[in-house]
Amino acid sequence: MPSVPRGIDEYFIDAIKIHAKNPSCSSIALRDQLRDAAVTKNGVKYDKSDRNLLFPPITIKTFLTEEKVKSVLSCDCSICKDPPGGRDVLSDGSLFDILTCKTGVDADETRRKFCVLLFMGAGFTARHVCSFDNRGLEISHQETILRTDLFGPLHGRGLFNDLTEDLTLRFFKIFEEAQRVFHTPKLNVGDFKKTFVNVNLPFLGEESLLEDADCGRGQIYKFDIHPEFQGSLPTTLVRKELKWNEGDTRERDALQLITESKQPHLISLLCWYRYEDHVNYIFKHYRGPLEHILNDTMEEPSNTQQPARYHGSRLQHWLWQGVVDAISALAFFHSPVTPHVRLGEMSAAHCDLKPANILVDDTGNLIVTDFGHAQLIRRSQRRSNTLADLGDLGDSNYRPPVPSTSNEGPKLDTSDPTWLQAYDVWSMACVLMEVIEYIKSSNGPKRVKQFRANRENDGKGLNRAFWIAIPGGYDIRESVRSTLKSFRSTQDQYLNSVTGLLEQMLSIDPSNRPTMAQCHAIISQNVPTDEWPLLDNGEVSISGLGASTLLRNITRPTQFERKMGSSWDRRRCKMYLLLNTAGKYKRIRFALEFLKNSDGPEVTYVLSDSGKLLARSIALIADFLGRQLDLVRRSTNR
Repeated sequence: MPSVPRGIDEYFIDAIKIHAKNPSCSSIALRDQLRDAAVTKNGVKYDKSDRNLLFPPITIKTFLTEEKVKSVLSCDCSICKDPPGGRDVLSDGSLFDILTCKTGVDADETRRKFCVLLFMGAGFTARHVCSFDNRGLEISHQETILRTDLFGPLHGRGLFNDLTEDLTLRFFKIFEEAQRVFHTPKLNVGDFKKTFVNVNLPFLGEESLLEDADCGRGQIYKFDIHPEFQGSLPTTLVRKELKWNEGDTRERDALQLITESKQPHLISLLCWYRYEDHVNYIFKHYRGPLEHILNDTMEEPSNTQQPARYHGSRLQHWLWQGVVDAISALAFFHSPVTPHVRLGEMSAAHCDLKPANILVDDTGNLIVTDFGHAQLIRRSQRRSNTLADLGDLGDSNYRPPVPSTSNEGPKLDTSDPTWLQAYDVWSMACVLMEVIEYIKSSNGPKRVKQFRANRENDGKGLNRAFWIAIPGGYDIRESVRSTLKSFRSTQDQYLNSVTGLLEQMLSIDPSNRPTMAQCHAIISQNVPTDEWPLLDNGEVSISGLGASTLLRNITRPTQFERKMGSSWDRRRCKMYLLLNTAGKYKRIRFALEFLKNSDGPEVTYVLSDSGKLLARSIALIADFLGRQLDLVRRSTNR
């Protein structure tokens, strides 16, 4: 990021030290005190380099005590003594009152200008510079007056005779450098198209969020904004910095479109500005990306809630609801409607969906981010994308195969937005598979890591893509096929439905992939899941749904845990009371179902079997066992 210079020209400081020795100039001592009073942007107290200093209005006002202001205005050194007069120069009393007592914008600007002069060692110019009409730190209109009324008389006294260039021009040059340290803009939500020149941005504790190898086209920083310049922005923010390109506005257009839509699961642009040769996009800070959850470098949020939908499925998990919401948001983005975009007028695609580009907030919501590869296509315009262009989009591990130009048959029109949107559908299927692997295992990060390693092995170490090139075309990698098959090796009907959808989303032919809206319609269905264990013929429940929290809080090993060993998942066991009405005799079964940690069928362990019962005994035994089950539930959940 461009920043203020490391150090300003100290010509006046050096000159005053030479000419004002007995007594010394009070401005020099105050300059060091002023630097000490500054806020250090990186939090390092002893780093007083110019680029690390920030001077908020309250800091300046607190610094300018009556004693300090008097010491400057009444300085008796050879330079400050007997100051030249001039037209409309304020009296010392009036200037003192403004600097120490007055409030409001004009007084703040005068105090800031006064401090700039102290910072550059030119406190002797304060009466003249601070007396004229207040235009902030812009003083170029004072050049003629200062030359005539101030610097001309000083030069005539034999001061600054060692200077070969024009004294007035030297002053303005140094002032331009020094004022940059004090020129700090205030940012607000909705500030778009701002251009900053020679400013000191109020960003505190700034740190890069990208490794050097991941910088790509730009850089991403996390920072806090100083509260006096915060405006309507949150305190902690993220800044994405890119090289300015006048002709490439795709990401900016996509972000402003999303911001207009107010979609909660798409990143919202708070403001953006241009600074020299860079453009900066400002966003709210989130705790981290989904990638950090999957690879176990970030803990799951503590304030998540289990979704009400998908009851009985292994996918009844906060993270699954998050990806379903993200798919809904992407379906909107593919066919956006905003106050400025009518239905059907525009199509869009993200073209870089992956876990690293999906953020997680403190309550477990997922937010799609990084629209640097986004494609926006108006109905009246068709982009001339080439296959080579599309092959460079996104991350190779989550990118679909680009149809080969050597394939027989009709050529695919890759400028058609439906192809770009099919690209997103493929990428989202890849993300979904990794999320399912994470959810359905007791050690999710380990399973995700193994799934990725298996894909990499299939690709002979080249990448972790979900497809592989074969003679004449492409195919799904074997590790992906086997993982999809493992999803079906369960009695979970909802997961089976999702697996069928994933197989469609991973179609090699993009025209066979469903739209993102169709994906959301299928994946958000509340498919009923059979929660009963391996039922015998004619067997029904006589106690309602199983007690899914039955053994979660048991700390001591039980006979069931010892029997099952470490192969079952304590989080996923249920107790059932079942009645078999088939045949001449009736049976009541008190059973506990275990869900294994590894792939495979559920395991049912029978706690009690009533044997053959007469019909008149059933009601009594069912009532007794039902009450026993309720007691176990209540004692376990305490």
